[in-house]
Amino acid sequence: MFWSKLKQQLESFLSSALHGRVEYRATSYRYLLNPEFVILP
Repeated sequence: MFWSKLKQQLESFLSSALHGRVEYRATSYRYLLNPEFVILP
C-alpha cells in the first residue's frame, strides 16, 4: 500500500478536534551493514 493511501486511512480515524493538529510522517533509513567494513576498537 502506498504511503499516501495509508496516511489518508490513518487520518480518517482522527477525531475532529485532532484533525489538522496531528500529522503522520514516515521515515525510512536504509543501510547495509557489511562485516568487512565494521571497525571495532
